[in-house]
Amino acid sequence: MSVPDAETAGPTARRGRRAAIGEAVFPVAAPSRARPLPRAAAYLAAFLAGIAYLVLIPAGRSHLFRVWAEDGKEWLSDAARDVPLSHLFDPLGGYFHAVPRVLAQAVVTVLPVDLWAVGMAVGAAAVRVGCALLVFHVARGHVPSSVARFAIAASVVLLPTGNSDTVNNAANLHWFLFFALCWTMLWRPRTRAGSAGAILFTAAAGLSVPLGLVLSPLAIARIVLLPRWRDKTSGLVLLVTAGAVLAVAIGADRPRAEVDAGALALSAATRSTLVMLIGPQAAGDLIVASGGRLWPIVAATAAAMLVVLGLAGAAFALGRPPERVLLAGLVLLGALCGVASLAVNWQDFLAVHDELRTPRYSTLPALLLFAALVVSLVVIARRRRPVAIAAGALVGILVVGGAAWQLADDPQAPGSPVVDGITWEDALDDARTDCREIGHENVKVAILPHDGWTAVLPCDLLD
Repeated sequence: MSVPDAETAGPTARRGRRAAIGEAVFPVAAPSRARPLPRAAAYLAAFLAGIAYLVLIPAGRSHLFRVWAEDGKEWLSDAARDVPLSHLFDPLGGYFHAVPRVLAQAVVTVLPVDLWAVGMAVGAAAVRVGCALLVFHVARGHVPSSVARFAIAASVVLLPTGNSDTVNNAANLHWFLFFALCWTMLWRPRTRAGSAGAILFTAAAGLSVPLGLVLSPLAIARIVLLPRWRDKTSGLVLLVTAGAVLAVAIGADRPRAEVDAGALALSAATRSTLVMLIGPQAAGDLIVASGGRLWPIVAATAAAMLVVLGLAGAAFALGRPPERVLLAGLVLLGALCGVASLAVNWQDFLAVHDELRTPRYSTLPALLLFAALVVSLVVIARRRRPVAIAAGALVGILVVGGAAWQLADDPQAPGSPVVDGITWEDALDDARTDCREIGHENVKVAILPHDGWTAVLPCDLLD
């Protein structure tokens, strides 16, 4: 080898290794063979079906008549009283809420005040279903099987843990936005339009989720490993938005109790695996039936972890490099998000010793670990089809059972996610009476989840 050849061999080899790693982490999907018109029709049908499901299940339907928490107290109140989108970059709780604020502004601008509850519920459902369809589209490079991608995308809508206190309200859209953001960070678009869409979604989601910093290693990997600037840009956008959220979080004063490490670990493991497999209702019933004894909860959680980690471990051993990268990322992200989301919000009631409260903290880790299960079954099926069929049947029965429970949910059952309390119609009637009798410029309008939560609206809007 000549001296010039020796000098160029090193950089060339490094570029080759970098390209190989880039292909493993960010594989490019093969071109779709579906024709544009039928594909668009299928996406539209899935979009409408997903929204219909979320607004027709008992828990979702109850939100059509009520306004939930920050949806009224923050997003609708600000949109109704001030210049449109003037609060777009106002943080709350240590992070930004761009998507909920834009949704509320659209509702206030387009709909009469009496329909704001319906608008927020349907709008939140639409954003969530949109996240599911985005996952189906962008995951094709890592999950070529359309059946597997459908299962992962459908979990955003059907997984029982996502249809408790997170259903049909904008205050909890960040769980689903983060899940879609994970897959978008792994996506390597084939077209400029796809790259532009990825950048726009990354900006919107990055300014709406509290845990964007967790994805910074993926963002850095995009910048380092991918050759085209249009692929790097979404990584740069995520780093900028995550940095802005970090700056806000450092200065935020979030109420939090002293963390009990043991209680935190058990709560995170239970919420991430057991709740994912059997749903929050069944997990809550098991915890209550344990009567304060830890061993039944620990045993059930250990069994759930064995299912998840056992299948993921077997698939990791059998999988190809891109599949191994994906599996490791999903499992690690699921564990990290499960612990981090609890730790930064820790209160004693988040422990699972006596009951399962605020199941929303199960949503994101459950989605990530369910995706890992689906990918694991696809990988195992290539080598051990009977094992994959048996495991897939078990997981399918659990998830379908959970979805069936959501359709037949008894509002009177303990732990039911069906919300009760003052309706938006009744609250507006009370507010209109106050406006006439007191004559203030603004009036408080009662909202859920309990007494003390109110939206503040101009009386002029209620005439």
